[in-house]
Amino acid sequence: MPRAHRVREVRRPCPDGDVLHMPSARPLLDPIPQKLWGTAKSRFQLRCSAAERPVVAKRLGLPRLQSLSVDAEVALGSDHSVRVEAVVRARVVRTCVVTLEDFEESVVLPFTTSLGEPADDAVPADVPVDTDAPEALDAEGLQLGELAIQHLSLGLDPYPRHPDAPSPGHADWLEGEAESEFVTKLARLTGTGRGA
Repeated sequence: MPRAHRVREVRRPCPDGDVLHMPSARPLLDPIPQKLWGTAKSRFQLRCSAAERPVVAKRLGLPRLQSLSVDAEVALGSDHSVRVEAVVRARVVRTCVVTLEDFEESVVLPFTTSLGEPADDAVPADVPVDTDAPEALDAEGLQLGELAIQHLSLGLDPYPRHPDAPSPGHADWLEGEAESEFVTKLARLTGTGRGA
């Protein structure tokens, strides 16, 4: 049985003071233990692995997820709250609601949120509660990847359109038998239909 891949955790001081850097990218769905962010401002980089991409794509309702990464800064407040400033970058495959064609879309989504202490089982106020999703902050640590997935879900257009899809109300793409009864009647009334 192959051994699980482990990312070496490195903590290094940075020239801008008390910021700790984690230069090695972590798997997206791995929780970040509190010992890595509980004492100072820390920066993390997460990458969605090939094994994780189908799982995340299914959660987001995507045909495919080409890539997903997160760059985040985590700071512990004096009231023990956790402030997260992050940027999510993703390449996703969407299905056009007009043509039903798949197309690729690039997304860059910055977000900022604050979490309570783990004992509070807190969830960001601006993120809808998903009973099937893990808590963003729990006994295992900070679920930074989970936060990224939730915010990306909110940032995706629920009605994706291919860049070449006809604009709303434009009926030229309807041809022959696919032409709707409404469009046919409207054309006859305006004198532009067949046999007018």
